Amino acid sequence: MSSVVNWLRTIGALHGTDSHRDITADLTKTGIKDGAGKLYSIRVANPNAVDVYLHLYDSLIADVNVGTTVPINTYTIIAGDGTYRSVNTPVNLPVSPKKFSAGICYSISTAINATGAPGADCEVNADYI
Repeated sequence: MSSVVNWLRTIGALHGTDSHRDITADLTKTGIKDGAGKLYSIRVANPNAVDVYLHLYDSLIADVNVGTTVPINTYTIIAGDGTYRSVNTPVNLPVSPKKFSAGICYSISTAINATGAPGADCEVNADYI
């Protein structure tokens, strides 16, 4: 898996991306960028003993209401073993870079319908323009 992560970092570096890091990711809506942008890669470390879901929104952060705003994509992040960095899952974006017209936001939940806060915070690392 580290070769995939290194490849994603190389691709992002070639395009002059900015980086986003959040070590307290949870059900709270979090903005990576307000305004149009491109997401080159996103990786999530899940320390919880249960799977969590990463929800991506193409919206300004102020316009996202977690649990009611419909995400453009939802990805399952497999369970860890209770420690940070036990799993650093690169999310396979269907097209890289993934284009966002309004903004790049996300939340992480324990339910696919964007409800239920994880017991422990997750870590999110993203490369974007």
